[in-house]
Amino acid sequence: MILLASATGATETHWSFRPVKRAPIPVADDRTANPIDAFVHARLQEQGLKFSPEAPREVLIRRLYLVALGLPPSLEEINAFLADSHPDAWDHLVDRVLASPHFGERWAQHWIDIIRYAESDGFEGNPLREDAWHYRDYLIESFNDDAPYNQFVQEQLAGDAMHTDVATGYLVAGACDKVTTADLPSMLTQRQDELADIINTTGTALLGLTLGCARCHDHKFDPVTQQDYYAIQAVFAGVRHGKRPIAASNFVAQRIGELDTHTAELWRELADHLPASREGAYVFLDDNSIWSGRGVAHNQPAEQVAYPKPPKDNAPEDPATVHLPVEVSGGHYARWHAEGNNPVMTYRPLVRGRHQLFVSWAASQMYTDGPARYVLDQDGNAETTADQRVLLTVDQAELAGGAPAPTGEATWSGLQKAGVYDLEPENTVLLYAAGPGAHVTADLLVFRSVPGDHPPAAWIRPKINSRRNVEIFPPLKTQSVRLTLLATTDGDDSIVVDELEVFSENRNVALASNGGVPSSSGAPFNSDAHKTEFINDGQYGNERSWSSWGVKTGWVQVDFPKPQTIERVEWGRARSGSHRDRVPTRYRVEVMLETGRWKEVSSSENRLPSCAFRPGQPELDPGKLPEVAQGRWEALLETQRQEKTFREGLAYVGRFEHPGPTHVLNRGDAMQPLAEVAPGAIESLGAGGMAPDTPEQQRRIALGRWITRSDNPLAARVVVNRIWQHVFGTGIVGTPSDFGTAGSPPTHPQLLDWLATELVNSAWSLKQVHRMILTSQTFRQDNRPRAKALAVDADSRLLWRFPPRRLEGEAIRDSILVAADVIDYAMGGPGFSGHDVQVKVDIDFLPKEVYGPEDFRRMIYMTRIRQEREPVFGIFDCPDNTQVTASRGQSTTPLQALNLANSSFMVGQSKLMAQRIESSRSGSRNRVEYAYRLAFGRPADRLEIDAAVEFSDQHELWMLCRALLNTNEFVLIP
Repeated sequence: MILLASATGATETHWSFRPVKRAPIPVADDRTANPIDAFVHARLQEQGLKFSPEAPREVLIRRLYLVALGLPPSLEEINAFLADSHPDAWDHLVDRVLASPHFGERWAQHWIDIIRYAESDGFEGNPLREDAWHYRDYLIESFNDDAPYNQFVQEQLAGDAMHTDVATGYLVAGACDKVTTADLPSMLTQRQDELADIINTTGTALLGLTLGCARCHDHKFDPVTQQDYYAIQAVFAGVRHGKRPIAASNFVAQRIGELDTHTAELWRELADHLPASREGAYVFLDDNSIWSGRGVAHNQPAEQVAYPKPPKDNAPEDPATVHLPVEVSGGHYARWHAEGNNPVMTYRPLVRGRHQLFVSWAASQMYTDGPARYVLDQDGNAETTADQRVLLTVDQAELAGGAPAPTGEATWSGLQKAGVYDLEPENTVLLYAAGPGAHVTADLLVFRSVPGDHPPAAWIRPKINSRRNVEIFPPLKTQSVRLTLLATTDGDDSIVVDELEVFSENRNVALASNGGVPSSSGAPFNSDAHKTEFINDGQYGNERSWSSWGVKTGWVQVDFPKPQTIERVEWGRARSGSHRDRVPTRYRVEVMLETGRWKEVSSSENRLPSCAFRPGQPELDPGKLPEVAQGRWEALLETQRQEKTFREGLAYVGRFEHPGPTHVLNRGDAMQPLAEVAPGAIESLGAGGMAPDTPEQQRRIALGRWITRSDNPLAARVVVNRIWQHVFGTGIVGTPSDFGTAGSPPTHPQLLDWLATELVNSAWSLKQVHRMILTSQTFRQDNRPRAKALAVDADSRLLWRFPPRRLEGEAIRDSILVAADVIDYAMGGPGFSGHDVQVKVDIDFLPKEVYGPEDFRRMIYMTRIRQEREPVFGIFDCPDNTQVTASRGQSTTPLQALNLANSSFMVGQSKLMAQRIESSRSGSRNRVEYAYRLAFGRPADRLEIDAAVEFSDQHELWMLCRALLNTNEFVLIP
C-alpha cells in the first residue's frame, strides 16, 4: 500500500496535480493564426511528421455537422457552403453551427454519459422516473446558452441556491435502490452505496479522479485520503433521491399554454358525449340505497343473494345501450322478506320532472313467491293509499318482456319499461312482495329524464373510483366549492382525498398557487401525509392528501380570492392508483351562491352505486363511448396527464435535509464508525475544511466553488480534454475520467494547459474552446492515411490527419431519420419510449416492432432506461447508464450489421426515404443520384449510378436506400 506520504508526494510530481501554466505558443515555419495548430505542428515535427492537406469542402461540412450537432447537413446547406467564396466562409459556418439549438442536444448527450443519467431507478424493479426529463432539458439549454462552465458546475451541486433548482438532477442522476429493508446493516450499507455513487461521479466527471478508491482506505495511487473521502461524503450526506418543485422553464410555460388550448378543444368536442352531473339517469341498486339514505327497508334488512350473470339479449324490451347498463350488481341481488302487507322497501328518487322508469329483478323458475309490485306513492306516505298507483307487476319467474326464466337457473331479468311519469321530490316508489311472508329479489331501478318530446341520451355515470372522478355541470359563478363525503368503503374509519380541483376554462382556480384557501372538517393531527393544505397544493399521491381522520364522513372546501365561473370539479383518492383504501362511496359537491346559500351541483346519486365496489375502476370505459368520441377521450386523458406533469412543477432533482454527523468507516464498513469528520474536499489539493455544523446547502455551495476556483489544477483541464475527445475521438489525455497517476499521460501537455487557461480567461466559455478547435487547421485536415505516418502513430493521436470514426448509435439513428425526411425536431418535454413497455409485477421493456411519428424525435429525447439499451441502435456501444461512461467503445459485431440491415425500423425508414425520392424525382438515374446526395451529401460518380440503377430496377428503390444507409460512408465521421 502506498501510504499518505507517498500519495501526497504525487501532488508535487504528477503533472495533473501541478498548477496549470500557460505555455508560450510554439513558433513554426508554417504557423497559422490558430494557436492550436502551432502546438500540434510542433509535436508533429518532433516525430518527423506534418499536417495532411485540407479535406474537400463537402467532407468538411459533413464532418462539422456530425461532430458538433450529431446531424448531417441539408443539401441546401451544403450547396450554400460550396458556393461561398468568402475567405472567412469556414469561420462563419462554424459560428452558425455553434448557434444552432441542436448543438445543446449533441453535447447534452455526451454529458449524460459522463454522469450516468437515466430515467429509471435501476436495480430489480427498475421503475420509471417520469419527471427526470427536466434535467435533460436544462442541460440542452445550458449548452446552447453557453453557460459559463464554472457556473454550470456550481449549479450541478447547488442549483437550489442559484435559482436553477433543476440543475441538481445531476446529484440524483444515478441508480437508486428503492427496495428498503429493516435489517440495519443492510440499510446502512445501502445508504453508503447511494452516497458513494454521488461521490464517485463527482470525482470522475468534474475532477478526473477515482475518489471511490478511498472509501475503504487511503487511495493507493493519488493524493486522496480516506479522511478526504468522508469529508466529501459529509457534503452530500443530506442529498436524497426524489422529486421537489422547480420553477417553470420557458419551454414548460409555452407547453402548458399549448396543452390548455388542446384540452379546451377536446372538452368542446366531447361535450355531447360525456355525462353531466345533474342530468340523465338516476339509479337505485338493491340494499345500497339503504346506506345512501334514499331508500328505507321495512321489516327485515336486505340479504345478499348470489345469482349468475345474465346471458346477452335476454329480454326483448331491454333498452341496454351505451347509456344504460346491461347488469351492474355483479351477480348479487338483495332478497327482501315481507312481514304483513307492508312494503319491503320504500325508495325516494328525489327528482323532479318527467322521467321514464325502468325496473329489473332476479328471475328464476326455481324460486318465486308470486308477482311483486312496484307502486308510485305521490305524497310519500305509505299509510295513505288513495294517491298510489301500480307502476308494474313483476312475475319473478319471467324475464323482462315476458319470456320464461331459464329452467334450473337464476339470472337477471333485464330492464323493463314501466312507463313515463311526472315526478316530484316527495314521491316515493314502494316495493311489495306477493303477500305476507313472501320474498322479492330486486336489482335495479332507473329513472331517465324526458325533457319534452325529445329525450336526451341519458347516462348512468360510472361508479366512484379511487383514481379520478369528474363532475360536469352548467357554468355558474361562485367563490367557494365544498366536497362533502358521506360514506366510505366498508370497514374503513376515515376518508382520503388527494386533490380537489376546480376548473374555470381549464384553469384550476382551486390551486393554492392561484390563491385558493382550503378548509375542512378534519381535526389537525400528527401526520406528514394528510393535511388540509395538501387538498389544493397541486401534488397528487397519498403522501400529499387530506383525510377526514377517524370518521367516515367529512367535508373539505376551497375558497377563491374572487368569484370564478366554474364548470368542472375533479377529485380522487390517489391519482396514481397506489392506494385503494378509504375511498368515498357517497358524496355531494356544492357551491356557494352570491346569496350565501349552498347549491348542490353534483353528487353520487346518478353514479352506479358502489355496493359492489371495485377499486381502481376507470372513470370512463372508452369502449362505451360512441366510436367518434373514443379517440378524443384517450387524447384528452393523455393531454391532461401531460398538463398535470407540467403544472405540478415537480422534477426528479433530489431532496435535501440537514444530515447528522459523518464518520470515517473502518474498511468502509457502515457498522464500524470511527472518528467524526467535518465536510470538506481533498486537502492535498488545497481544499479547506468546513465547520461540522455548516448548513447542508452551504456545504454543496462551498464544494462547487472549490472545484471551479481558478487555481484548481483539475476542473478546467478535465473539461477541455472532454471537448477534444468528442471532436477527435480521443482526448489529449486518453483516460478522460482519470487524470491520476494510474491514468495515461497527455500527448500534448502544453496544449492541454493552454486550452485550460484559455477557458478560464474567456469567462469559462465552452463554445469559445469549441470554436478554436473547429476552426483549426488540425480539424480541417484530410482523413486519408499515409504509410509513413501510420508507422510512427498508427492511432493518429498526434493528429497528422483527422481520425475518422463511426458515429454513436444516437447520431446514426438521427441521421437515418434526416435521410428519410421524417425527423421531428421538437425540443424538450417528456421523451418517447424506445421499447414496448409492459407493466406486470415489474416493468418489462421489450423490443419495439412497430414505429410511428411519435418515435421520430432525436434520440436524446428517448426515455433512457437503466440496464436496457434501445433495441436497434443500443448495440452500437450505447451505455446502459448503470455506471459513468467516460468514453464509448468502438466495437464491430454481427448484431450491429443485422440490426442496421433487417430491423423493422430500418426497413420502414428505407421505404420512407424511397417515398421521399419518388415524390420529388422521376427517372431511375435522377432518383439514384438524389439518393446518393441524401445519404452522403455528395454526387455519385458514373460507375456508382450505373450499378445503383441496375440494382434498384431489379430490387426496388427502397432496397437501394437500405443499402446506402448500411454503408461505412453513411455511419462514419469523415
